[in-house]
Amino acid sequence: MLVLSHVSKTFPGVKALSDVSFTLRAGEVHAVCGENGAGKSTLMNILVGNHQPDAGGEVSINGQPITISDFNHARALGIAIVYQERSLVDSLSVAENIFANRLPTNRWGLVDYPKLKALSQEPKVLILDEPTASIAEQETQTLFRIIRERRAAGTGVIYISHRMAEIFEIADRVTVLKDGRHQATLPVAETTPDQLIRLMVGRDIVKMNETKSAAPGDELLRVENLSGERFQDISFSVRKSEIVALAGLVGAGRSEITRTIFGMDARTGGQVRLEGRLCDIRHPADAIAHGIGYVPEDRKQQGLFLDMSVQENILAGTFASDRAVSATEQRQIAARFKDDLRIQTPT
Repeated sequence: MLVLSHVSKTFPGVKALSDVSFTLRAGEVHAVCGENGAGKSTLMNILVGNHQPDAGGEVSINGQPITISDFNHARALGIAIVYQERSLVDSLSVAENIFANRLPTNRWGLVDYPKLKALSQEPKVLILDEPTASIAEQETQTLFRIIRERRAAGTGVIYISHRMAEIFEIADRVTVLKDGRHQATLPVAETTPDQLIRLMVGRDIVKMNETKSAAPGDELLRVENLSGERFQDISFSVRKSEIVALAGLVGAGRSEITRTIFGMDARTGGQVRLEGRLCDIRHPADAIAHGIGYVPEDRKQQGLFLDMSVQENILAGTFASDRAVSATEQRQIAARFKDDLRIQTPT
């Protein structure tokens, strides 16, 4: 039902896709996997009209070549996408978010709220970009049930994921991308996780000999009766050379606890001690000064300054300290992280 033939896409300084071909059949789940930067999202953005392919590539639907001009055109063709990054309007209801940009109206031009209870869309092609990244296991199984129902109804599903177990549970075929190039398309029943990983990274992954973890040392962090807007009386401790996990369903308060420890959210009770000393952390700058780092769940909204450069984002945490960082040192730090984390920049 859907064919991409020899599609390439170039951005300033970056070749995101190079001569990639891809097919989707009616009533199948076709997984797409690859490392970050492999070109998965760029490929999907071409399918929904957000990007146009370079000259020479072609997109066909039901055998007919077509230029998908924009997102609305893709929707009219029956192509729907759920992005990895949840872009929600907090002041609107769940139903209004689902119908954003296409709210049903009555004859007076007002929102027809009863119609918001109907099924949102019946897509012919459904694209899911890392759909389980922020949901719990029970919700994942609900999602898989819906995917199987759509597959049985003839919908073609493109499923983007890093998670091997999910690919082998839900997908019929899998395509591997690496550095913007097509590596292979295989029936899931005829491949293995090791083979897919080898195609993704370009080499065999050798399992290292297991070594014993370092024995936990003295207590480093103690949280005592911590309370905030969505949690009450939380206590735990973390020792040196120890990893402590906070488990629970989405909405259980895990992120709110860590945000409060880091000074992003106000605490209503309790205290935090670091190496036995009481810490009055009221702002992220206070946490950084105490040597506490935080990687947020929502990278886009809470982890980046989108109107600032890559270098400024890398160095953002250092500006919360009292130590001056010279322009030369800033460039050196940014260059090191660019190389270590393989950050792709146009200039």
